[in-house]
Amino acid sequence: MVTLRVTDPDGATDSCRALVTVRDEEPPVIVCGPPGIPHNLLWSDITVTENCGGFPTLEASAFECFQIKKSGKRIEQRCSAVFHPVAAFLGRVSFLRRPHVGTRVRTALTARDDAGNESSKSCEAVVTKK
Repeated sequence: MVTLRVTDPDGATDSCRALVTVRDEEPPVIVCGPPGIPHNLLWSDITVTENCGGFPTLEASAFECFQIKKSGKRIEQRCSAVFHPVAAFLGRVSFLRRPHVGTRVRTALTARDDAGNESSKSCEAVVTKK
């Protein structure tokens, strides 16, 4: 319950109590890490933000590792990646073995907030020299 107060230009006031319901209908936002993963690192961070100050969850459902040749042909690579929830709003994709320079790592992600809103996104990064 909140109390609403009004005052007119002559100084007369009035008030009443009202029930205010706030509905969160906006899904959380997934923010991918940088587009390049330096070869000497073994992780890439992904964050999720929530508009109502809650604690959204972040889950990864699939990983793909591949290279794109100059001809445009996609070459599948062995994928040794694991997703770790670091905090409610942060996830980390860790590599069990260092991927080759030029390998693209794509992660399918889903975020859910306390109100049940959901969003999905695919994040991709390329392994760089440094």
